[in-house]
Amino acid sequence: MYLWIKPLPLLQFFVILKLEIITHLNFRNHVNLHLELCSNKAIECKVPGCKRLVARKDYQQHVVEAAESHYRLQDGEIQRLNRIINKEVKNIEI
Repeated sequence: MYLWIKPLPLLQFFVILKLEIITHLNFRNHVNLHLELCSNKAIECKVPGCKRLVARKDYQQHVVEAAESHYRLQDGEIQRLNRIINKEVKNIEI
């Protein structure tokens, strides 16, 4: 058995299409907002050299637990920058 569907007038078709697009965009905006605010979103540690990925809700705990390794990483970065500065100063004096 075949059902014959009466074609929609063109204007009505575009109104329905526009409503579907708006609904889709609102859903995407909602999903994007959720992903930005979600406490389970994986974020990378902000300490240079620490590439650890943790859930946003666990970030403070990671910072506390990794304080010693973060100290060593930052101390190594300071040493590296001091070597660069000293090398440039020596090049200026020569």
